Amino acid sequence: MGQDSLEEFTRWRMPERILKLARLVVVPRGEGDLASLPAAIRRRVVYVKPPRIGISSSEIRRRLKRGLPVRYWTPDLVLSYVTRHGLYGTRKRRR
Repeated sequence: MGQDSLEEFTRWRMPERILKLARLVVVPRGEGDLASLPAAIRRRVVYVKPPRIGISSSEIRRRLKRGLPVRYWTPDLVLSYVTRHGLYGTRKRRR
Protein backbone atom coordinates (compact mmCIF):
# COMPACT_ATOMS: atom_id res chain seq x y z
CA MET A 1 0.00 0.00 0.00
CA GLY A 2 1.05 3.60 -0.34
CA GLN A 3 2.00 5.75 2.63
CA ASP A 4 -1.33 7.57 2.26
CA SER A 5 -3.25 4.29 2.73
CA LEU A 6 -1.19 3.44 5.80
CA GLU A 7 -2.23 6.73 7.38
CA GLU A 8 -5.89 5.66 6.96
CA PHE A 9 -5.31 2.07 8.08
CA THR A 10 -6.86 2.42 11.56
CA ARG A 11 -10.17 3.31 9.84
CA TRP A 12 -10.20 0.15 7.73
CA ARG A 13 -12.58 -2.66 8.59
CA MET A 14 -10.99 -4.97 11.19
CA PRO A 15 -7.44 -3.56 11.11
CA GLU A 16 -6.43 -5.69 14.12
CA ARG A 17 -7.36 -8.86 12.23
CA ILE A 18 -5.40 -7.73 9.18
CA LEU A 19 -2.35 -7.12 11.37
CA LYS A 20 -2.61 -10.64 12.80
CA LEU A 21 -2.72 -12.14 9.33
CA ALA A 22 -0.21 -10.02 7.43
CA ARG A 23 2.57 -7.51 7.42
CA LEU A 24 1.84 -4.16 5.82
CA VAL A 25 4.15 -3.56 2.89
CA VAL A 26 4.31 0.18 2.35
CA VAL A 27 5.72 2.31 -0.45
CA PRO A 28 6.75 5.65 1.07
CA ARG A 29 5.38 8.80 -0.51
CA GLY A 30 6.97 11.95 0.74
CA GLU A 31 7.88 12.34 4.37
CA GLY A 32 5.64 9.90 6.22
CA ASP A 33 5.70 9.91 10.00
CA LEU A 34 5.46 6.47 11.58
CA ALA A 35 5.66 7.96 15.08
CA SER A 36 2.00 8.97 14.90
CA LEU A 37 0.91 5.35 14.31
CA PRO A 38 0.15 2.93 17.14
CA ALA A 39 3.08 0.67 18.05
CA ALA A 40 1.11 -2.44 17.03
CA ILE A 41 0.96 -1.10 13.47
CA ARG A 42 4.56 0.15 13.37
CA ARG A 43 5.82 -3.34 14.27
CA ARG A 44 3.99 -4.84 11.29
CA VAL A 45 5.15 -2.32 8.65
CA VAL A 46 7.79 -3.16 6.08
CA TYR A 47 8.90 -0.30 3.84
CA VAL A 48 9.98 -0.99 0.27
CA LYS A 49 11.55 1.50 -2.08
CA PRO A 50 10.88 0.41 -5.64
CA PRO A 51 12.11 2.47 -8.57
CA ARG A 52 9.85 5.46 -9.14
CA ILE A 53 7.64 5.29 -12.20
CA GLY A 54 4.94 7.79 -13.00
CA ILE A 55 1.98 5.45 -12.64
CA SER A 56 -0.60 5.68 -9.90
CA SER A 57 -3.79 3.73 -9.26
CA SER A 58 -5.70 7.02 -9.28
CA GLU A 59 -4.41 7.82 -12.77
CA ILE A 60 -5.27 4.32 -14.01
CA ARG A 61 -8.84 4.74 -12.74
CA ARG A 62 -9.10 8.19 -14.36
CA ARG A 63 -7.85 6.82 -17.69
CA LEU A 64 -10.31 3.91 -17.58
CA LYS A 65 -13.23 6.24 -16.83
CA ARG A 66 -12.26 8.38 -19.83
CA GLY A 67 -11.82 5.40 -22.13
CA LEU A 68 -8.06 5.91 -22.47
CA PRO A 69 -5.67 2.96 -22.81
CA VAL A 70 -3.85 1.55 -19.79
CA ARG A 71 -1.83 -1.11 -21.57
CA TYR A 72 1.54 -1.62 -19.84
CA TRP A 73 0.18 0.28 -16.83
CA THR A 74 -1.52 -2.78 -15.37
CA PRO A 75 -1.25 -6.55 -15.96
CA ASP A 76 -3.58 -7.93 -18.64
CA LEU A 77 -5.31 -10.21 -16.11
CA VAL A 78 -6.12 -7.23 -13.87
CA LEU A 79 -7.44 -5.25 -16.82
CA SER A 80 -9.53 -8.24 -17.90
CA TYR A 81 -11.06 -8.51 -14.42
CA VAL A 82 -11.80 -4.77 -14.29
CA THR A 83 -13.51 -4.77 -17.67
CA ARG A 84 -15.37 -8.06 -17.09
CA HIS A 85 -16.91 -6.57 -13.94
CA GLY A 86 -17.42 -3.10 -15.41
CA LEU A 87 -15.26 -1.40 -12.78
CA TYR A 88 -14.25 2.27 -13.12
CA GLY A 89 -16.68 2.91 -15.94
CA THR A 90 -15.29 0.25 -18.29
CA ARG A 91 -17.55 -1.46 -20.78
CA LYS A 92 -15.16 -3.32 -23.05
CA ARG A 93 -11.55 -4.44 -22.97
CA ARG A 94 -9.14 -1.51 -23.32
CA ARG A 95 -5.49 -1.75 -24.26
